[in-house]
Amino acid sequence: MISLRKIVGTMLVGTMLAFGANSINAADSKKPIIIPIHNWSSQVVMSYVIGGIFKSMGNNVSYVPADSNGVYESIRLGDVTISHEVWEGAFGHAFYKPWRRAV
Repeated sequence: MISLRKIVGTMLVGTMLAFGANSINAADSKKPIIIPIHNWSSQVVMSYVIGGIFKSMGNNVSYVPADSNGVYESIRLGDVTISHEVWEGAFGHAFYKPWRRAV
């Protein structure tokens, strides 16, 4: 059986190789990309994978603990830059409420 660590490592290395050649001077801002960390393991792992990709491209990255429901309002306010996972069944209402305010 293939371990999660091996899968994530392979994905990260593959992505870094794919983007690595173009990453010199790729950062377009000194401001960090702020990535939320929630309290479930798959989200935490992917946050660091995505952060690693952005870092390999020359970007500054910061990680912040975030509430699963409140993160979308944090994005609307500019306190968080990206959320890579939306469980519409569980958090759809929390996602659409700030989105409607922004539109």
